[in-house]
Amino acid sequence: MNFVRQVFTGCRLLERCCGVVPPSGPNDPILVICGEAPGRTEDLVGEPFAGRSGEVLDDALHLIQVPRRQIRILNVLGCAPPYDRDPRPDEIKACRTAWIQAEIDQHKNVPWVLLGATAIKAIGGASHGVRNNIWASWVSPDGLRVHAVYHPAAILRGMSRTDVLAD
Repeated sequence: MNFVRQVFTGCRLLERCCGVVPPSGPNDPILVICGEAPGRTEDLVGEPFAGRSGEVLDDALHLIQVPRRQIRILNVLGCAPPYDRDPRPDEIKACRTAWIQAEIDQHKNVPWVLLGATAIKAIGGASHGVRNNIWASWVSPDGLRVHAVYHPAAILRGMSRTDVLAD
């Protein structure tokens, strides 16, 4: 049985997407990067940050000389929401129960970089989105060492630059 059917049962999003996009990277990473949800490309390919946002992320990783193969990459949601809409609280809760909590438990001793407002709130436990938390570091309610940065999609929209993400 594949990852999709093992961890998700009864999720509305699973009915509309190509399948769950599982985490990528090693089980013993030096860093965990967590975004919001798969986009269209990630949904089709089945890998997180495989589209344009992934190119921005790869550029930032290149700037800090950290290869992707050393990083665990995942999203708060496993499935792409329709029309690229924001994740709903019930969807975030379903994904956390199904598999995110296991990622949190497994990678508690590794720093987490939270990309964007959804990850900042869902994983970091901080409200008020990116603007009030950008560049901040704290310990999440789950005991994770987290750091908040812009999502690569914000860079694609001109809100920031890749070198700023790398910093």
